[in-house]
Amino acid sequence: MRRLTASTIAALLLCLACFLPAGAEEATPSAPEAQQKSAAQPATTADIKPAKAKKTRRQAARGTEAKEEKQPTETAGTPPPVAGTRTGKFRSFFASLPGRLPPFFVGTLVGTPVAWARCTRREIVIATRDLTGEHTNPLIVAPCGVLGVPAGIIGGALYGAINGICDSWSNSADHPYSKDAYSLGTLKL
Repeated sequence: MRRLTASTIAALLLCLACFLPAGAEEATPSAPEAQQKSAAQPATTADIKPAKAKKTRRQAARGTEAKEEKQPTETAGTPPPVAGTRTGKFRSFFASLPGRLPPFFVGTLVGTPVAWARCTRREIVIATRDLTGEHTNPLIVAPCGVLGVPAGIIGGALYGAINGICDSWSNSADHPYSKDAYSLGTLKL
């Protein structure tokens, strides 16, 4: 018998998320609605009403109405997408992965060492200032620097690893291969 490995389980979950019916829970009518409908008439997609578009703050200030978006045409054999379903979120996440993974990996490989260096420098200064307080006397700053440098290196390595990965992932969809994806912009942590 074949052992289930992590990659096999991940492939099964990916297939399961892609082939689940979209919005099966939301499309099922509740008990009072089911009693009102006849048993011979099944639920159709025409029974599901689209949500109205909300006004934005700017539209509310101007007094204009929100424009309703056109509904996409349905193709034969595919169920219509139901807004706010968990399956739709999984599908959109997995659909964006082929475009996000290459910039994420490049940004992680290049941006993490950059973030380590920047965070280490920042953490050394912060640790030394925490130990010295408001003193600028070199006789006090030098011994505190001896303790602040190792603490800053450890803290900078931890914060740098987190910053490098987070910057790379957050910018891999909208701004791939940008300055912020390589942790050269402002650091988040």
